[in-house]
Amino acid sequence: MAAIQGNGTGSAFGPVATAATQAPSATFTLQTSSQSNPPFSVAFTSLPAGSPTAAASTITAGITTNAAYGGSLLLNDQNAGLTSALKSFTISSASGDLTSANSGYGAQTTSTSQSSGGPISAVSPYNGTSNVVGALTTAWQPFASWSAPITSGSATLNLLAKSSSLTPASSDYSDVMTISLSLQF
Repeated sequence: MAAIQGNGTGSAFGPVATAATQAPSATFTLQTSSQSNPPFSVAFTSLPAGSPTAAASTITAGITTNAAYGGSLLLNDQNAGLTSALKSFTISSASGDLTSANSGYGAQTTSTSQSSGGPISAVSPYNGTSNVVGALTTAWQPFASWSAPITSGSATLNLLAKSSSLTPASSDYSDVMTISLSLQF
């Protein structure tokens, strides 16, 4: 760039500036420990009263992205609990320790990893151990996040539930959970 100064004379060219841009990219995958192709189903084989029980399968979200400022894996829940239409009853979801709760339902991020970048880590309240879970709500909630580009990142979720002696027995307890990706370029 040069500037014109007075009587038609110009200044010398200034320093050269260059910039390179890269198209935003993301690869997002979902699978369960028992299924690699949708639609996915995660089941509890039984829910004995008074005992926290893990679902029969885990859910793994995978991510590779060049998002400069990282991102989050998000979840939301249709029912905010395990619902029986036949019994008109919901085992409500709440954050906390299912060992001491009367009943409940929730998720915990049991592992995170990446081959480079990130790093990806579990987000509270989904970073519990043992029987400590985060609530599944109708609002979008982050369960894992990272602050830089990431390659082969993954976060694995485990669903846990506990019924009480007052929970009506039924074979139709179900829920619909959605997992999504939010990136910051």
